[in-house]
Amino acid sequence: TYNPSFFTSRGIVIDTSSDSSVVMVVYCPETQRNRQIYDSIFDDLQYVGLERRITGGLVYTTKENIQTIAVVTGHGEKSVPYFQLIMNDNGFDVKYINLSEFDKIPDFVNILLIVNPTRTYSSADIEKIDAFLSNGELLGKHLMVFSDLDAISNPLLEEYLKEWGLEFGTEAVFDTKNSYAISNAYEPFLKLTYEEDALFTTLLEGNYYLEVRLGKAREVKSLFSSEDSISTYTLVKTFDTAFSRYIANTNISASEYQNIKKTDTDKAGPFSIMTLAAKARYEGTTRISSNIIACGSSSFMDDYYLSNVDGSKQTSSESMVELVK
Repeated sequence: TYNPSFFTSRGIVIDTSSDSSVVMVVYCPETQRNRQIYDSIFDDLQYVGLERRITGGLVYTTKENIQTIAVVTGHGEKSVPYFQLIMNDNGFDVKYINLSEFDKIPDFVNILLIVNPTRTYSSADIEKIDAFLSNGELLGKHLMVFSDLDAISNPLLEEYLKEWGLEFGTEAVFDTKNSYAISNAYEPFLKLTYEEDALFTTLLEGNYYLEVRLGKAREVKSLFSSEDSISTYTLVKTFDTAFSRYIANTNISASEYQNIKKTDTDKAGPFSIMTLAAKARYEGTTRISSNIIACGSSSFMDDYYLSNVDGSKQTSSESMVELVK
């Protein structure tokens, strides 16, 4: 039975803005945080079960030092609702922010996300991002940028990434031996692996490979391995059998991908698809860094790939959780 005074006395505001109704509230009196669970959890198209949602609520409401991920809006960026659910389940706050509404990116933000913008970033936007990552020269802030091959040219953002040693490629990445399609999927997949000494040791050892959309994935180049205080590292890459070429149409169908074969004019792989640039300082022996992670596919953030509705593993979800931790 709904008891309004129980919630109001604890500062809990029940969300009524959604088409779904709140059926359960997980609340921790020590932190005074709450997590609301909606009746949509019982829908056929919901990929996260009630038990996992309750567990996620317990993690979120009891965890100390909640970090905040801010998803940038205002430039036609892609929204990431499933990513938001996953991060909430793992004890992160996720907010959407429009850079034009702030003189500076709020201090409570730990990680900034840019997902496939369709409009260009201004010099003022770049200045705010740079100040955020600098953090008054204390560092400790992070930016993740996801961009498909057919994304618009974004000159100021791209130039800023180059200062950190990162550059998006302009050719589509293919791999005949590591591409596949399934009967109920409308697009073919490109299979990726992890750099051996990167963050994903457990996933690599378990052969839990990643998949992204074939035709839209592109390389993220390291312009240098180390320069000044910045170092670059490959996190996710193709297999050695990959190749790249220019294509005019990035919409490769599940029925035609097998016709794409390597030719003598194609560039040979492997290619880094997710590359990290780290700017570091030290306090004694403690290393503190601000990081930019550039990803040559927005599939890493896409609901379809994160939920892995057509498979049995949620490798994309697991890799994103490891990444933000």
